[in-house]
Amino acid sequence: MILRAYKPSEAANDPKLFISACAAIFAKYGLDTAREVSDPVNGLPSTLKWFPTLADITEACKRVSERLNEEHYLREQLRKQFELREACEKFDANPRGQMYGEFCAEMKQRGLEIPERHRPGA
Repeated sequence: MILRAYKPSEAANDPKLFISACAAIFAKYGLDTAREVSDPVNGLPSTLKWFPTLADITEACKRVSERLNEEHYLREQLRKQFELREACEKFDANPRGQMYGEFCAEMKQRGLEIPERHRPGA
C-alpha cells in the first residue's frame, strides 16, 4: 500500500528489496500496526510528502505500536476495575452473611462443621 501511494519516480531503486524490508518491519510490529501505518488516509502516506525510508516506517511503527499497547493496557485495567467493582457490590449486598458463609464452608471442608446455634441469625 505504501508503494502505491507515491509516484513511481519516488519509488526505491530496488522495489523487491524495499518490499521485503517493509514486510520484515511490519511482521515485527504486527498486523494492526502495519495497517495503521500504511493507511493512505491516516498513515505515513498522508503525513510524508516524500517516499518514506525504512527508518521512517520503523519510527511510525514504534509510535503506533506504543499507542496501541497503551490503549490495550488501559482497556485491561478498566476491565479489572469493573470486575473488582462488581465483586465489591456483591460483597456489600450482604457482607457479614457472605463472609460467614464462606467461613462455614471452609471449616466444613476441613472437617469442622459449625453447629446451627452458633450461626448468626439462627
